Amino acid sequence: NPDVDSLTHAFVVSLSLPASIPSLYLFAMVLGAIIPDIDILFKPLSDNYPSLFILTHGGFTHSFAGAAVVAGLAWLGIIFGVSAGACPYCSGVPPILLLIIFAGTCTHLVLDSLAFPGIPLLYPISPKKFTIGIFPGPSIVIFAASIIFAVIMAGGAGSGTVALVYSAFFITFILFSAGIRSFVRIRTNGIIIPTFHPFRWLVVRDENAFYILEGYDLVRGTTFKGKYVKFTGLDPCDLLGIEGRPEVRRHRFYSYIVTAERTNEGILLRDPLRKERILFYPPFYIEVTVPDKVHEKTG
Repeated sequence: NPDVDSLTHAFVVSLSLPASIPSLYLFAMVLGAIIPDIDILFKPLSDNYPSLFILTHGGFTHSFAGAAVVAGLAWLGIIFGVSAGACPYCSGVPPILLLIIFAGTCTHLVLDSLAFPGIPLLYPISPKKFTIGIFPGPSIVIFAASIIFAVIMAGGAGSGTVALVYSAFFITFILFSAGIRSFVRIRTNGIIIPTFHPFRWLVVRDENAFYILEGYDLVRGTTFKGKYVKFTGLDPCDLLGIEGRPEVRRHRFYSYIVTAERTNEGILLRDPLRKERILFYPPFYIEVTVPDKVHEKTG
């Protein structure tokens, strides 16, 4: 949820800054913390032009390169606003403001990289997502804590004390989540995926022709959840001709695992974890059907 992300990032950054910081600098830092989520406006581009899949939420603006681009645009926007008289008490826009905005965008990337499924930090070098994966994105716990502390501050409590308590809570929660992930990592084999329940995780194992889905509960241990056939009615070589298609790349970018099945319409690619609502995020591009060479010849 981009709204949850933006509010959380803005509050984390605003509480971590000293009260003595100039207002323009504070604005720049908080703006940088939320500006990567501007990509929620780009989704229609990805919907209509699959080759622009990286412009959906959690894509280009959530990479270091993209963060630098949006930080630069935000800086130019501030320059334009100040020149137009939007900030009467501002005598100008110092170049260091660009670095402050970029620092804010980097805090956004750091927080998002803590959550699963991660973000493409190195795009355009690679669309691969990076994550520490200690909690699901967005974190409901951090968002709820941000709202609570914001209400406390609005009630007139000392901002310094609130910032200190919130920072302590935030760090404690991160360390707690990281500790649980390490515990689960030691006792399981496969890709571990956090759920909204901190003591319950999903584990995906690659077993050549199958994906095995297991659950891991810190109290009850491992339980079998399901088995998904990778290829139905075709073999891996049949996918070579479609891997480069934009709609296929878009689908893979948003999927946890991908199964392939030959149907009357072509090759159906699907993420069964999202299709079966085992995982809800991201909700787009859950499956795609691509004509293969057999159907193209027939047509």
